[in-house]
Amino acid sequence: MPTRWAIPLTGIDPGRVKLDHLHAVASGWVDDAHWTSPKPWSVRPMRVVDGVGVVEVATLTPGARDCLHAGVAEGRAVRLGGQHGRVVTGPQPMASIDWAELAEPTGATAWDVHYLTPTAFGNGSRFSPWPDPFPVARSLLQRWNAVHPDGAIEVEPTGWSKVWISDVDGRSQMLPLAGLTVSGFLGRVRYVCPDPVVAELFDRLLRFAEYAGIGRYTTRGLGVIRLEPTWPGDRKPATRR
Repeated sequence: MPTRWAIPLTGIDPGRVKLDHLHAVASGWVDDAHWTSPKPWSVRPMRVVDGVGVVEVATLTPGARDCLHAGVAEGRAVRLGGQHGRVVTGPQPMASIDWAELAEPTGATAWDVHYLTPTAFGNGSRFSPWPDPFPVARSLLQRWNAVHPDGAIEVEPTGWSKVWISDVDGRSQMLPLAGLTVSGFLGRVRYVCPDPVVAELFDRLLRFAEYAGIGRYTTRGLGVIRLEPTWPGDRKPATRR
């Protein structure tokens, strides 16, 4: 069951925490197989909740969940860059969704996706910030197939050509990460798919993405998204008079 967990920390200023620092700490908590890819977890940039700094980690498998709970305990010392703090409590559940719920069709044919942190695609040291449907679906399908307990989704690569972008409002952002300069997309993209079979798969993957993230470096805080309501894919929104 994909689940997002909040881990509150004392003694840490979230504004001074770099994504590489966050990755190092989260890896120590939940990553018991450092060289495996794709990872069964993701992390969001640290934020302040009710005056307390919080790290959010999503676990995608029971193994990752158990590892997180074993690695995070009340009072445990934490170092983020040059800052030293402590864990306030063990992981607190924020949101979850089971695999059966993800498999239920919603009938959606259009999706408004807000990319809340830079989202990058590519290979090696080559990066693209453009959230084209094909790399979006490819990255999510690879992650889904690696963590789903009951088998893989199979779809012909040409199937994703039936998903298109109907609206975009965003920009690219450059940032140093893992010794590289990464270009990622920030903003909002509206996707549409008139094919019911492909639309059902794309919808399932996007709902999964609210936990797994999209694209590269999701274990460093990239690729965080939120789905927002949008008008149906087969018509435009009503015009006010």
